[in-house]
Order: sequence, then structure tokens, then C-alpha cells
Amino acid sequence: MLPTSIDAVPPAPREPSPRARALIFQLRAGQGAMVLTGSIFALVGCLFATIFCWGLPGDLAIALDGKVVQGELISQELNRSEKINGVHPTVLRFSYRIDGERYQAESSTIGVVPRADPDGELRIEVARSFPTVARVQGTHRGWAGFGGLLSLIFPAVGFFLVYRGATGHRRQIRAFTNGAPVLAEVTQTGLDPSLRINGRNPWRVCWEFLVDGRPHRGSLSSMSKLAIEDLLQAKQLVVLYDPEDPRANTVYVDDAPPTVGPGAGSSGQAN
Repeated sequence: MLPTSIDAVPPAPREPSPRARALIFQLRAGQGAMVLTGSIFALVGCLFATIFCWGLPGDLAIALDGKVVQGELISQELNRSEKINGVHPTVLRFSYRIDGERYQAESSTIGVVPRADPDGELRIEVARSFPTVARVQGTHRGWAGFGGLLSLIFPAVGFFLVYRGATGHRRQIRAFTNGAPVLAEVTQTGLDPSLRINGRNPWRVCWEFLVDGRPHRGSLSSMSKLAIEDLLQAKQLVVLYDPEDPRANTVYVDDAPPTVGPGAGSSGQAN
């Protein structure tokens, strides 16, 4: 049976029962989906960011601390392996001298191709601290230019999702281990239409409780109805919350139902 009184909750710090470990201490349902989705976004995003931002650090170094020297054009050709807005970038290979030493580099442009002056020389921008980092004035070291910064959106979203899912998981563990008990009213039960995992919606129980007169909410979900069937049938639940942040809360469970299925996770949220 589920505890119906806060007096049934042992003092902190609490050791989770096997059921609590399965329902609360493991990433499941929404949190697991968030971490998995975020990991995929971060991995794919980092791959694309590497491709699109390959020359961006050099462009930033030149923009922050660069100087202009004279150089010579070695070759000019289209990069037919890449397209930006349907246009192949033009790659310029050039040479230049710094303190009597000759260097070679290349840069790209999709706009007007810079031309040499009547003496056959190009204006070359060089990073003062890194003489090997250079570009023809008016071009970029990376073929995507500063537009490559847009590719950072994908890994940023991915890392945010991973952080949010993992942080929510740690908060509910903290609430279970050291939180204060309170009676909460069950406000909603049933399938969660906002989440779909492998073509299935998880089962979810939602609750609400008051702390200092302010309402706070939380929920727990599972891919197995049997794992939380007693919670779905309850009118009240004993909930554990972090007194410093009641948004971090989770349900208190001790004994296990006859059959516990995998795939659960809980989260807390305040109004």
C-alpha cells in the first residue's frame, strides 16, 4: 500500500527502496527522452558545427588582432564540393611574407573575388600572434564565413536538453533523499499525450501541493501502467520536496506493487 500519512516517511537522508530506484532514481520516460534527443542533437550539431565553423577561429583571431600585408595570388578555383545559397565558393590560395619568412594560406568567398592591384599584389590580413593564420582581405578562412555561427544553434539546443533532463533527474533524487514530506492532491492521471516514445504514450500521474500558501506541481510517468497503477488510482499522495526549491519534488514510494515494469521518471514544476 502507498503511505497515506507524512508520518510514514522516514527521516532524511533516505535510502530508496527497489521500487523507488526503478521509478525515481533511473532516467525514464520524459527525462530519458529529453537526454537522448539532446545527445543526438549535440552529436549531429557538433559534426555540422565543425564543418561550417572550420575556419571561424582564424577569422575571429584576425578580426580581433589583425594586420594587413602584401601578398601574391597562387591560384583561384571554385570549391565544387560545397554550396552556399546555390553558389560554389571561390577558393583563393596565396603567399605572403612576415619578417622575411614566406607563408602560404587560402581563404574563400562567395561574393566579389578580390583582385590584385596593378603591381600583382593582394592585400592579406594576418593575425599578429599567429602569422600562419591569414586571409585575402574581403574573404573568410572558412567557406561559410561568419554565417557558420548559425550551425552552433543545434549543439546548443542539444546540450540544453541534456542539461535540463539530467538536472531534473538530480533534483528529484535530491528531493527524495533529503526533501520534506507533504500531502498532495492528485490532479490528473492517464496517458501523457505530450510525449510519445516508440509509438507509445507513457502513463502519468500529476499532483499539486501547497508550501507557504503557494501551489506547486509535479508528475511521475512510466511506460508501464502496472508500475504506477496504485498511484493512478490514488486521490492523495505523499510527496517529498526540496524546501529551498519546491519545484524539485517527487512522490514517496516504499513497497513495490506485484509487477513493476521498466520506464518511469518524475519531475516537479511550480506555478
